[in-house]
Amino acid sequence: MKHILIVKTSAIGDVIQTFPVIEYLKARVPEVKIDWVVERASARLVQSHPLVDRVLIADTKRWRRHPWRKKQRLSWSAFARHLGRTSYDLLLDFQGNSKSALITHMANADEKVGFSWSATAEKPNVLATTKRFYVSPRMEIRERYLTLAALAFGDSLEFKSEGIALQISEEEEERLDRLDREQPLRFMVAFGSNWPNKQLQKETLEGFLELVADKWEPHFLFIFGNPEEEKIAESLAVKFKGEAVGNLSLPLWQRLMGVMDLVIGVDSAGLHLAATTSVPTFSIFGPSSPRVFKPKGEQHAAYFGACPYGRTFEVRCPILRNCSTGACMRKVDPALVFQAFDAFWSNASRSTLLSTT
Repeated sequence: MKHILIVKTSAIGDVIQTFPVIEYLKARVPEVKIDWVVERASARLVQSHPLVDRVLIADTKRWRRHPWRKKQRLSWSAFARHLGRTSYDLLLDFQGNSKSALITHMANADEKVGFSWSATAEKPNVLATTKRFYVSPRMEIRERYLTLAALAFGDSLEFKSEGIALQISEEEEERLDRLDREQPLRFMVAFGSNWPNKQLQKETLEGFLELVADKWEPHFLFIFGNPEEEKIAESLAVKFKGEAVGNLSLPLWQRLMGVMDLVIGVDSAGLHLAATTSVPTFSIFGPSSPRVFKPKGEQHAAYFGACPYGRTFEVRCPILRNCSTGACMRKVDPALVFQAFDAFWSNASRSTLLSTT
């Protein structure tokens, strides 16, 4: 096998969760070339992966928004020609929806592998694949993608991701050096999310961090990605005598995570980016399942804010997008979050100390 195409177009967190597959493929077939179809928003991220050979950018959002404009038709045609120039031995469709089905259908590949009828996100996807496997949607997400890849090779899954260091520019290397200052204990706090119902209330976050600061006295780095988050990060940095850090590319953010002692976050791209490094994480979940989306391993722990209205789910809350209260996150008790954190970090920090002596 010489050439493999990955179809995983979005979203950023989902793309990151597919990264262990690249390590698996290179371990399985060291000489293989790997191309990846991805939307523009995640293109720089995938291009920074040292094991990906070529990135094909699918501007699907623009194509859908203005399908009849000449510019978009020409862009679509150019993408289709570019995609069709290469013949692949294997295509792996991890997206599993109608959008990826069209891309998978257009690609030239001897074998096109995807999820089965009962496991795929959107049923039309099965029309584009030539071999389909059932992999439970309730499986831990990274393991789910790895399992599909292993089934394509007829393997039983015995693989552990070692993580990767994303490539950054010389200017970013210099900025990383400036940010990597000597501190006894450094905790990164990635509190943001594109989904409001996945975010903690600022008061809840402050209450939790006060308890963390009182016992462990870390130096906090508060990460922000937009003006609203910047205001919160600046406020927290003043309160806890830490730093507010923004304007980070995803590759630079990942490399900065690699020099932290811990990353604290919610179910967002930041948490999943941390999982590509060796840094421990502690995360707070509400409308999504930590069993599915929390990074796997003993160095990762999570607090789950259950729905106060008794609603249950296996993967994501069915009203994640439109729940009017978001109470599973907004009514979280900071003391209970700290209790879970303290039990985890007491053990994790002791294990780290023992491993370095």
